[in-house]
Amino acid sequence: MAKSPIKALLIDIESLVRHERFKAMERLAEFSNNSAAHIAEVIYREKNSLADRFEKGELSPQDFYFRVRDAAGLNRDITFEMFCHIWSTAYTDYLPIAALLSQVKDDIRQKMILCTNIDPISWNFIKEFSVFKMHFPEENIVRSYEVGSLKPNRRIYIEALRRAGLGEKEMFKSLSIEGNASFQISYIAKGGRSELFNCAWALPHELGNVLYRLGLLK
Repeated sequence: MAKSPIKALLIDIESLVRHERFKAMERLAEFSNNSAAHIAEVIYREKNSLADRFEKGELSPQDFYFRVRDAAGLNRDITFEMFCHIWSTAYTDYLPIAALLSQVKDDIRQKMILCTNIDPISWNFIKEFSVFKMHFPEENIVRSYEVGSLKPNRRIYIEALRRAGLGEKEMFKSLSIEGNASFQISYIAKGGRSELFNCAWALPHELGNVLYRLGLLK
């Protein structure tokens, strides 16, 4: 069987799990006189928002907690531990994904890199999900808060491709990032040609359609 021409398969967390961000805002609103919508605006509204800074590693979990608590008007009844629980449990495991990735061809599974914007509170919770434990060894995981850069910034992709064993020159030739879209899955093929699939709004089960389309399933 001929080997796949694909050198690296970059996958984002949002294509692997369910993330219901606004549910977390609703739960935080229980500790505030402000609405969930207002709290979401406080956390996410600016270009370099509190959430962005947290995912870039500029704020520690404790710093993020205090800043959100003060800016969103949360009362002192919400402890750091309670905040972390609310923040992280917006993510839920999607068990069929682990089974789906088990069907990916063996030579491709070794090239699967988890490349994602994520914060340490969320990661500490979701790292126990079946899909990550089964399919992504630590060396194949690139987290924004460790790199200090958010997608679609080139820097985080370069780190992901380095994990896939590509040299620096090859990285710049192979990967072209345009606009500010959130690319959830992309692949780097031989010959320096790059194709990016915009699955920013895809549900986890739709990942199978992309993998099938690329001919990556057994």
